[in-house]
Amino acid sequence: MGDIRVIAAPVDVIHITDERSLVVTPQGNKFYAKTKAEALRRWLAGFDGTNTLDELLSEAPEGYGRIAAKLQEDGSVQPVRASRDPRAYRVPAPGTPFLSGLSVAVVGSDVLRREAAGYLDALPGAWQAVQVHELAEWAEKVRARSGEPVLLALYETPAHTELLSINDACEEQRIPWLSFRFELGHGLLGPGIWPGQGPDVRDLIDRRRAAAVYEDAFEAIAAHRESALPQLTRSELHWMLSMVVARLERWTAGSMRQDLYESELEMNPLYLTTEHHPVIRMPHRKYTHTEYLPPRKPLVDRHTGIITRVKFRDSRHHFPGKLHSCAVDVADMRRVLRWANDRQAFGTSWETAAHARTSAIGEAVERYCGNWIKPGTDIQYGSYAALRKKGLNLLHPKSLVLYSPRQYSTKGFPFTEFTEQSECAWVKGFSHTAQRDIWVPAFSVYVMWHEYPERREALFGYPNLAGIAAGDSYDYALTSGLEEIVERDASMVWWANAQPLNRLPYLHELRELIQDQAHDLSPTFVNIDNEFDVPVVAALLTSERTGALTIGFAARESGIAAAEKALAEACTLQGNSEYLLSQEATDKLSKLGLQNTRNLKPHREDRLYMDSYRPDFHDVVDLQCQGQINLDPRARERMAPWTADLPEGKWEAVPSLPRRSFDLYHERLAREGFEVISVDLTTNDVAASGFHVARVIVPGLVPNFPAAFPFFGNDRIRNAAVKLGWRDQPLDESDLNVFPLPHV
Repeated sequence: MGDIRVIAAPVDVIHITDERSLVVTPQGNKFYAKTKAEALRRWLAGFDGTNTLDELLSEAPEGYGRIAAKLQEDGSVQPVRASRDPRAYRVPAPGTPFLSGLSVAVVGSDVLRREAAGYLDALPGAWQAVQVHELAEWAEKVRARSGEPVLLALYETPAHTELLSINDACEEQRIPWLSFRFELGHGLLGPGIWPGQGPDVRDLIDRRRAAAVYEDAFEAIAAHRESALPQLTRSELHWMLSMVVARLERWTAGSMRQDLYESELEMNPLYLTTEHHPVIRMPHRKYTHTEYLPPRKPLVDRHTGIITRVKFRDSRHHFPGKLHSCAVDVADMRRVLRWANDRQAFGTSWETAAHARTSAIGEAVERYCGNWIKPGTDIQYGSYAALRKKGLNLLHPKSLVLYSPRQYSTKGFPFTEFTEQSECAWVKGFSHTAQRDIWVPAFSVYVMWHEYPERREALFGYPNLAGIAAGDSYDYALTSGLEEIVERDASMVWWANAQPLNRLPYLHELRELIQDQAHDLSPTFVNIDNEFDVPVVAALLTSERTGALTIGFAARESGIAAAEKALAEACTLQGNSEYLLSQEATDKLSKLGLQNTRNLKPHREDRLYMDSYRPDFHDVVDLQCQGQINLDPRARERMAPWTADLPEGKWEAVPSLPRRSFDLYHERLAREGFEVISVDLTTNDVAASGFHVARVIVPGLVPNFPAAFPFFGNDRIRNAAVKLGWRDQPLDESDLNVFPLPHV
């Protein structure tokens, strides 16, 4: 924002002492500033839309940068919008017209128009009743006399069809407009729509449809044609209409925060309360005004959000009291786009519930973006050999760890060998190692690529589950994605080789984390060897109550940090086991579309799921199947040779890094000859919230997989065991362990 002109909302600066002031924003937020009140007031007067933030800070006293940052975070300082009145946020002096030449057309309900007439008469400009089919002619006349046409639509019903028709007309005629309607007895106002500069009614309806708990209920409500007015007293109606005209007045004056007028205001006449629902532009729709800058908006909202519900898990789920756990529900984008997004995500934190919430939202965002192909994405179709002849720099097919000749020759194996002659889709990434662009197979980037109509090729592999991450910066997303790749490769190499590794002492600081569940949960921490000298720790967690073993993994800058993260993950997986033990809970999640349970075997009270699955585990085709088969009491005995009675190790033997950073992890991998590639998957709507999502790819390393489809290609798993000194000769492929990992 430094080189963009900025403007500030009216901020109160209250004198406390000669060197201390209290700043109060229009949102009601307060903070102290170490400065004289009068000096700060003079400085804030410069936020009038004519100066950039860099210019204002260049002559400001020391410490004023922190004040500006707080006001930006609060939303009280915003960039000037290209085609808006530069008086934005400024309340004009009494008697000053809010918008020169304002002319308002009112369409829709005659009753609402008559009731609102008194408020509309108080507007500085003129207003009149107009029919929708007359809009073009009316707008032309207003502009002919140098006026500014604005439309107000008033409806007594949900009026989706009417609003969509008006949206098209106003977009064609470039008419700003605002709508007011009723749904389930509540008044719904907005968003304020400037064609080409923000969300419109199509975005509002799509967001509401995707966020609805039940789509059929959404359809029934949208089709409701009975007036809501008989349910209201006249005073309740006028309470709403006064806010309608107040918003219209403030919005057209430019004296309203952008993120607020781009929201839908819900008015509850019973409690006389209001609630803002942010409306975010759908990611497939572009802004036609190229200089438009979307404001930052929250992702969470029950009616219009990408995240629709946030739920915290409590002690009734047998979780350690110190582990904050959060589940979030995600809008069902399948209802509005060809988008196979996950409907639920989880997050945990040993610190605070807020950290768990942030973690869950980040997990949801990475899955959301990882399943969407952004409009305008350059996709090249063809074989490696053919596209190389065109001069493209592509990732060689053989550099990816996929499957072995033995697997490809197995009857019924669903995947086709990926060769230089294989036709497929490619997308552009960036090699951080070679510092240049590189084209990578789309199936290695998008998790659900196999479900998209853009896919024209054969199936080359199970979805790539490792290396997508979100963060509040792209660098943070890269760091998390690379950590996950190292963790998954190390854990898959360990598991497939069934190698007994050193058990780490159960430290006091780890014991304290789950002390209140010590009667039930018994952890074992294992140092997972890897050639990158990155701390990778597994937490093997057994529940005495259910008998289930779950394993969490993590790579971090230190062994303790990795152990804490792995333990949190193992606890979460114990929660997943609880759901799988209950047929009722599993059926409920499946019905709501929050979990994919179609590959699970029928529920068994005796839990002998090893009898339900094939002995070779070729029907353990997804990770939830792995969770189910490990409910079998016999599973722990099967895994005991490399998970129980392990030799004692030392924490001092666990490698450590001076800091947690992408550059440091990249350096460790490059040292061993591995290339690090990334693809920016951040969708436009997620970018507006301040999140970034990266897909990281490291050719030659192994992603995690279900037991039916182990990535045995390139002999990575076999040879890594020799390189790590576990054995002198690699195991035959037929001797590798394929028993399902208790990790979903």
